[in-house]
Amino acid sequence: MLMARVEQESTAQGGKGPRLTARLPAGAQPGPGPDPVARFLARYPGAAVLVDDPAWLAGRATVERPALPDPVAEAIDALGDPVVELSNGARLSVYPTPALVAIDVDSAHAKGGAEAVNRAVLCPLAEQIALRNLSGAIVVDLAGMPARKRAGLAHDFAAALAADPLRPKLLGFTALGLAEIVRTRVHPPLHELLAGPLHAGLAALRAVLAATGQDPRSMPAVRATPEVVRALHADQGALHDLARRTGRAVALRADPGLPRDCWMLEAENG
Repeated sequence: MLMARVEQESTAQGGKGPRLTARLPAGAQPGPGPDPVARFLARYPGAAVLVDDPAWLAGRATVERPALPDPVAEAIDALGDPVVELSNGARLSVYPTPALVAIDVDSAHAKGGAEAVNRAVLCPLAEQIALRNLSGAIVVDLAGMPARKRAGLAHDFAAALAADPLRPKLLGFTALGLAEIVRTRVHPPLHELLAGPLHAGLAALRAVLAATGQDPRSMPAVRATPEVVRALHADQGALHDLARRTGRAVALRADPGLPRDCWMLEAENG
């Protein structure tokens, strides 16, 4: 039997398996890649890293800060919102689908002509694509311009995308005036990480951590759907990390009567 070594070329998407390739250095074995902090430090050596838990930075030559400043924490939380309010009054709405990601630009509250507003949107739009790690096919519906004139923004659009390390490509504009972009999928996009039972379970653990921070004597239990409880038990680090930070293990209670991916905190002896 012929056996080929494989490595993962891109992460799974929309229920499909990951794309694999037989290219692998001699002696290497397929497996999970470096964590996000390691990837960041490899790309930006010596950069300061802000975290809410110094243990993340153990053995790494970076600047440690035990808590995230409010503006940073708020900016991180905002990435989970599909609507982005821009400083010029324009609005981006990000709609992932199984086939592609659609981004709508709304200029209702922006001042100035449609072309100027759209040009001003291009850089923050490209930034949102990178921060949310959107990948695969991406289409953008710009605001207030006839379809035939939108191609005039192609140069500025491509320049805005050029700062992205994954080098997304602007393929052009459709007959309807939609900008077509393709961006390499290497890791799951943020909207996939922020969905499903594991995300719900991790949110519950963060709530437990916050509760114990307010009253270290108490340790609420988590009541959640069986899928959420199973996802947490399957996670190799989350429960251990919570126990390390609080000094106690959290009680998980499966309740099949709860709505999908639902959880709540209750008294430890409740």
